[in-house]
Amino acid sequence: MKYGEKEQGASPSAWLFAHQILARPIPKIVRADTQARAKRAELERLAAISTRAADELRDLVYAEDQARL
Repeated sequence: MKYGEKEQGASPSAWLFAHQILARPIPKIVRADTQARAKRAELERLAAISTRAADELRDLVYAEDQARL
């Protein structure tokens, strides 16, 4: 088992309790669509000042358009 992974069969409250007792950080749980929206918003903000961010945003928009087809 890797660090940060939940054991099979362990209840969420037991897993959280164990991490608190062991003083391990509890990872933030973020839905994939929320994370994608945040990434796109950051790229849109940075695209005005960074060509790399503009390129990433263009690639992201293209990939989103292809996914809709």
